Amino acid sequence: LVQRNTKIDLQVQRLDENAERQAQKLDEHGERLETHGGKLDELGVSVTDLKVDSKSYELTLAHHEKRLVELADGVKQALDHVIDDEQNAQIKALELALKDQSHQLQTLQSEASR
Repeated sequence: LVQRNTKIDLQVQRLDENAERQAQKLDEHGERLETHGGKLDELGVSVTDLKVDSKSYELTLAHHEKRLVELADGVKQALDHVIDDEQNAQIKALELALKDQSHQLQTLQSEASR
């Protein structure tokens, strides 16, 4: 009986030790899960931040694109004015040259008729 009780005591002691090790492992796993859960929460926040940043960049790009279109229109209008001014200057120069030639022709005709 004493030997049997001793064996039982040893088995109980081993079971207690195993149970204690298992409990310790469970605690460690629980801590790891909490750590991973925290990291997942942080990643979730990071993903949300990235989505917000992405949307912000999209809005910024859309604004810049709109601004570039406006600037391009302004440049086109300015070029149109420059071209119009240049054409008007050429027309006036041609008109003056035509008047001068007309005057010279009249002078030549007057001299020829004398």
